[in-house]
Amino acid sequence: VSNDSVQINLNSVPVAPGIVALGATTFCDGDSVILQATTGNFVVWSNGLENFDEILVTTSGSYYVTSIDGICPATSDTIVVTVLALPLTEITTNDPTTLCEGTCATLSSASSSSSWIFPDASTSNTATIQACTSGIYILENTANGCVGRDSVLMTIIPNPATPVITLDGPAIICENQFVTLLSSYATGNQWQINNVNIAGETNNTLIVTLGGLYNIEVTNAAGCSAVSVPVLITVKPVSDLSIVAIPDTIVCGNIPVEVSLTASSG
Repeated sequence: VSNDSVQINLNSVPVAPGIVALGATTFCDGDSVILQATTGNFVVWSNGLENFDEILVTTSGSYYVTSIDGICPATSDTIVVTVLALPLTEITTNDPTTLCEGTCATLSSASSSSSWIFPDASTSNTATIQACTSGIYILENTANGCVGRDSVLMTIIPNPATPVITLDGPAIICENQFVTLLSSYATGNQWQINNVNIAGETNNTLIVTLGGLYNIEVTNAAGCSAVSVPVLITVKPVSDLSIVAIPDTIVCGNIPVEVSLTASSG
Protein backbone atom coordinates (compact mmCIF):
# COMPACT_ATOMS: atom_id res chain seq x y z
CA VAL A 1 0.00 0.00 0.00
CA SER A 2 1.47 3.30 -1.01
CA ASN A 3 0.79 6.43 0.96
CA ASP A 4 0.91 10.07 0.04
CA SER A 5 0.24 13.18 2.03
CA VAL A 6 -0.73 16.81 1.46
CA GLN A 7 0.18 19.55 3.83
CA ILE A 8 -2.53 22.14 4.33
CA ASN A 9 -1.55 25.47 5.80
CA LEU A 10 -4.30 27.57 7.34
CA ASN A 11 -3.65 31.30 7.21
CA SER A 12 -5.29 33.45 9.79
CA VAL A 13 -7.77 35.98 8.55
CA PRO A 14 -6.29 39.49 8.88
CA VAL A 15 -8.05 42.09 10.93
CA ALA A 16 -10.51 43.98 8.75
CA PRO A 17 -9.77 47.69 8.37
CA GLY A 18 -12.03 50.09 10.18
CA ILE A 19 -14.03 52.75 8.28
CA VAL A 20 -15.71 55.91 9.51
CA ALA A 21 -17.57 58.82 7.92
CA LEU A 22 -16.22 62.26 8.78
CA GLY A 23 -19.60 63.92 8.44
CA ALA A 24 -23.23 63.21 7.62
CA THR A 25 -23.84 60.37 5.20
CA THR A 26 -27.10 61.87 3.95
CA PHE A 27 -26.66 65.25 2.29
CA CYS A 28 -27.78 67.41 -0.62
CA ASP A 29 -26.41 67.21 -4.12
CA GLY A 30 -23.32 69.37 -4.37
CA ASP A 31 -22.09 68.48 -0.88
CA SER A 32 -19.76 65.61 0.06
CA VAL A 33 -18.46 63.44 2.88
CA ILE A 34 -15.02 61.99 3.59
CA LEU A 35 -14.80 58.28 4.37
CA GLN A 36 -11.69 57.31 6.30
CA ALA A 37 -10.08 53.89 6.77
CA THR A 38 -7.70 52.88 9.55
CA THR A 39 -5.04 52.19 6.94
CA GLY A 40 -4.22 53.14 3.40
CA ASN A 41 -1.69 50.39 2.75
CA PHE A 42 -2.69 47.51 0.50
CA VAL A 43 -6.38 48.42 0.45
CA VAL A 44 -8.97 48.66 -2.29
CA TRP A 45 -12.09 50.81 -1.89
CA SER A 46 -15.43 49.70 -3.27
CA ASN A 47 -15.27 52.50 -5.88
CA GLY A 48 -11.98 51.12 -7.23
CA LEU A 49 -9.51 53.49 -5.58
CA GLU A 50 -6.44 51.77 -4.19
CA ASN A 51 -4.07 52.56 -1.32
CA PHE A 52 -5.83 55.65 0.01
CA ASP A 53 -6.70 55.93 3.66
CA GLU A 54 -9.60 58.27 2.86
CA ILE A 55 -11.86 59.11 -0.09
CA LEU A 56 -14.20 61.97 -0.95
CA VAL A 57 -17.74 60.78 -1.72
CA THR A 58 -20.23 62.88 -3.71
CA THR A 59 -22.64 60.20 -5.01
CA SER A 60 -25.05 57.78 -3.41
CA GLY A 61 -23.91 54.20 -2.82
CA SER A 62 -22.56 51.58 -0.43
CA TYR A 63 -18.90 52.10 0.43
CA TYR A 64 -16.39 49.75 2.06
CA VAL A 65 -12.69 49.06 1.97
CA THR A 66 -10.89 45.73 1.60
CA SER A 67 -7.43 44.91 2.91
CA ILE A 68 -5.36 42.87 0.46
CA ASP A 69 -2.22 42.67 2.62
CA GLY A 70 -1.73 38.91 2.56
CA ILE A 71 -3.39 35.90 1.07
CA CYS A 72 -6.76 36.35 2.68
CA PRO A 73 -8.62 39.64 2.11
CA ALA A 74 -10.57 41.33 4.87
CA THR A 75 -13.40 43.75 4.25
CA SER A 76 -14.63 46.57 6.46
CA ASP A 77 -18.17 47.34 7.42
CA THR A 78 -20.29 49.13 4.82
CA ILE A 79 -21.31 52.77 4.98
CA VAL A 80 -24.35 53.79 2.95
CA VAL A 81 -24.23 57.31 1.50
CA THR A 82 -27.44 58.98 0.31
CA VAL A 83 -27.31 62.10 -1.85
CA LEU A 84 -30.60 64.04 -2.04
CA ALA A 85 -31.53 65.74 -5.31
CA LEU A 86 -31.97 69.50 -5.30
CA PRO A 87 -35.46 70.79 -6.11
CA LEU A 88 -35.90 71.96 -9.69
CA THR A 89 -35.28 75.72 -9.71
CA GLU A 90 -35.38 77.80 -12.88
CA ILE A 91 -35.98 81.47 -13.60
CA THR A 92 -38.03 82.13 -16.74
CA THR A 93 -38.71 85.43 -18.50
CA ASN A 94 -39.96 86.64 -21.85
CA ASP A 95 -38.16 89.96 -21.42
CA PRO A 96 -34.56 90.89 -22.27
CA THR A 97 -32.13 91.05 -19.37
CA THR A 98 -30.76 94.40 -20.59
CA LEU A 99 -33.34 97.17 -20.37
CA CYS A 100 -33.61 100.94 -20.42
CA GLU A 101 -34.17 102.99 -17.29
CA GLY A 102 -37.85 103.12 -16.36
CA THR A 103 -38.67 99.63 -17.67
CA CYS A 104 -38.79 96.28 -15.86
CA ALA A 105 -38.49 92.57 -16.67
CA THR A 106 -40.96 90.01 -15.33
CA LEU A 107 -39.14 87.06 -13.72
CA SER A 108 -41.10 83.92 -12.92
CA SER A 109 -40.71 80.62 -11.09
CA ALA A 110 -42.68 77.43 -11.66
CA SER A 111 -42.90 76.90 -7.89
CA SER A 112 -45.40 78.76 -5.73
CA SER A 113 -43.10 78.40 -2.70
CA SER A 114 -40.19 80.26 -4.24
CA SER A 115 -38.02 82.75 -2.40
CA TRP A 116 -36.46 85.64 -4.32
CA ILE A 117 -33.43 87.62 -3.23
CA PHE A 118 -33.07 91.06 -4.83
CA PRO A 119 -29.78 92.87 -5.51
CA ASP A 120 -30.38 95.03 -2.42
CA ALA A 121 -30.80 91.84 -0.29
CA SER A 122 -34.56 92.33 0.11
CA THR A 123 -36.72 89.23 -0.43
CA SER A 124 -40.08 88.16 -1.84
CA ASN A 125 -42.01 84.89 -1.64
CA THR A 126 -44.17 85.37 -4.73
CA ALA A 127 -44.00 83.27 -7.89
CA THR A 128 -43.41 86.35 -10.07
CA ILE A 129 -41.39 89.52 -9.50
CA GLN A 130 -40.54 92.72 -11.37
CA ALA A 131 -36.81 93.31 -11.94
CA CYS A 132 -36.33 97.06 -12.38
CA THR A 133 -32.76 97.68 -11.16
CA SER A 134 -29.36 96.35 -12.16
CA GLY A 135 -27.88 93.41 -10.29
CA ILE A 136 -28.21 89.67 -9.67
CA TYR A 137 -31.65 88.26 -8.86
CA ILE A 138 -31.56 84.89 -7.06
CA LEU A 139 -34.35 82.31 -6.90
CA GLU A 140 -34.35 79.64 -4.17
CA ASN A 141 -36.58 76.59 -3.72
CA THR A 142 -36.36 74.28 -0.69
CA ALA A 143 -37.36 70.60 -0.50
CA ASN A 144 -36.23 67.89 1.98
CA GLY A 145 -33.84 70.37 3.51
CA CYS A 146 -32.08 70.95 0.19
CA VAL A 147 -32.02 74.35 -1.52
CA GLY A 148 -32.02 74.72 -5.31
CA ARG A 149 -30.82 78.03 -6.74
CA ASP A 150 -30.92 79.89 -10.03
CA SER A 151 -29.93 83.46 -10.81
CA VAL A 152 -30.10 86.07 -13.55
CA LEU A 153 -28.08 89.25 -14.07
CA MET A 154 -30.16 92.30 -14.97
CA THR A 155 -28.58 95.38 -16.56
CA ILE A 156 -30.52 98.65 -16.55
CA ILE A 157 -29.07 101.27 -18.91
CA PRO A 158 -29.62 104.95 -17.99
CA ASN A 159 -31.66 107.07 -20.36
CA PRO A 160 -30.01 110.15 -21.86
CA ALA A 161 -30.55 113.44 -20.07
CA THR A 162 -33.75 115.22 -21.11
CA PRO A 163 -33.07 117.22 -24.29
CA VAL A 164 -33.79 120.96 -24.37
CA ILE A 165 -35.27 122.88 -27.31
CA THR A 166 -34.00 126.44 -27.92
CA LEU A 167 -35.87 128.85 -30.22
CA ASP A 168 -33.94 131.03 -32.64
CA GLY A 169 -36.79 133.50 -32.87
CA PRO A 170 -40.29 134.09 -31.47
CA ALA A 171 -42.75 131.29 -30.69
CA ILE A 172 -45.51 133.28 -32.41
CA ILE A 173 -45.00 133.93 -36.11
CA CYS A 174 -47.11 135.00 -39.03
CA GLU A 175 -47.94 133.05 -42.14
CA ASN A 176 -45.02 132.80 -44.60
CA GLN A 177 -42.56 133.26 -41.73
CA PHE A 178 -40.48 130.61 -39.95
CA VAL A 179 -38.68 129.98 -36.71
CA THR A 180 -35.72 127.64 -36.13
CA LEU A 181 -35.71 125.14 -33.27
CA LEU A 182 -32.38 123.90 -31.92
CA SER A 183 -31.79 120.61 -30.00
CA SER A 184 -29.30 120.43 -27.13
CA TYR A 185 -27.99 117.18 -28.69
CA ALA A 186 -25.84 117.09 -31.81
CA THR A 187 -26.90 113.55 -32.78
CA GLY A 188 -29.58 110.98 -32.01
CA ASN A 189 -32.45 113.42 -32.64
CA GLN A 190 -35.96 112.77 -33.89
CA TRP A 191 -38.24 115.81 -34.16
CA GLN A 192 -41.94 115.40 -33.48
CA ILE A 193 -45.05 117.51 -33.94
CA ASN A 194 -48.04 116.74 -31.73
CA ASN A 195 -46.20 113.56 -30.57
CA VAL A 196 -45.85 112.23 -34.14
CA ASN A 197 -42.42 111.74 -35.71
CA ILE A 198 -41.61 114.12 -38.54
CA ALA A 199 -40.19 111.96 -41.33
CA GLY A 200 -36.55 112.61 -42.10
CA GLU A 201 -36.09 115.30 -39.44
CA THR A 202 -33.15 113.94 -37.43
CA ASN A 203 -30.76 116.89 -37.48
CA ASN A 204 -30.22 119.05 -34.42
CA THR A 205 -32.14 121.95 -36.00
CA LEU A 206 -35.66 122.19 -37.39
CA ILE A 207 -37.17 124.99 -39.47
CA VAL A 208 -40.82 125.43 -38.47
CA THR A 209 -43.53 127.05 -40.55
CA LEU A 210 -46.57 125.24 -39.13
CA GLY A 211 -48.20 125.71 -35.76
CA GLY A 212 -48.27 122.90 -33.21
CA LEU A 213 -46.56 121.30 -30.23
CA TYR A 214 -42.98 120.45 -31.10
CA ASN A 215 -40.68 118.16 -29.11
CA ILE A 216 -37.60 116.10 -29.73
CA GLU A 217 -36.81 112.50 -28.79
CA VAL A 218 -33.12 111.68 -28.32
CA THR A 219 -31.92 108.06 -28.47
CA ASN A 220 -28.49 106.94 -27.29
CA ALA A 221 -26.31 104.13 -28.68
CA ALA A 222 -27.95 101.60 -26.36
CA GLY A 223 -31.41 102.40 -27.74
CA CYS A 224 -32.61 104.26 -24.64
CA SER A 225 -34.42 107.56 -25.19
CA ALA A 226 -35.64 110.75 -23.55
CA VAL A 227 -38.19 113.32 -24.76
CA SER A 228 -38.00 117.08 -24.33
CA VAL A 229 -40.59 119.42 -22.87
CA PRO A 230 -42.80 120.44 -25.82
CA VAL A 231 -42.63 123.91 -27.35
CA LEU A 232 -45.82 125.53 -28.70
CA ILE A 233 -45.42 127.34 -32.00
CA THR A 234 -48.32 129.57 -33.03
CA VAL A 235 -48.77 130.74 -36.63
CA LYS A 236 -51.08 133.72 -37.10
CA PRO A 237 -52.85 134.17 -40.43
CA VAL A 238 -52.21 137.29 -42.53
CA SER A 239 -55.49 139.09 -43.46
CA ASP A 240 -56.06 141.00 -46.72
CA LEU A 241 -56.14 144.80 -46.38
CA SER A 242 -58.69 147.08 -48.10
CA ILE A 243 -58.23 150.83 -48.48
CA VAL A 244 -61.20 153.17 -48.60
CA ALA A 245 -60.83 156.77 -49.89
CA ILE A 246 -63.14 159.56 -48.63
CA PRO A 247 -64.30 161.35 -50.71
CA ASP A 248 -64.07 159.82 -54.20
CA THR A 249 -60.54 159.39 -55.48
CA ILE A 250 -61.40 160.80 -58.92
CA VAL A 251 -60.12 164.36 -59.26
CA CYS A 252 -59.93 166.80 -62.13
CA GLY A 253 -56.74 168.20 -63.63
CA ASN A 254 -54.38 169.85 -61.25
CA ILE A 255 -57.02 170.74 -58.72
CA PRO A 256 -55.83 169.61 -55.31
CA VAL A 257 -58.28 167.56 -53.25
CA GLU A 258 -57.88 166.40 -49.64
CA VAL A 259 -58.56 162.66 -49.44
CA SER A 260 -58.74 160.51 -46.27
CA LEU A 261 -57.50 156.93 -46.68
CA THR A 262 -58.62 154.20 -44.22
CA ALA A 263 -57.08 150.67 -44.17
CA SER A 264 -58.91 147.69 -42.66
CA SER A 265 -58.37 143.91 -42.55
CA GLY A 266 -60.85 141.61 -44.22
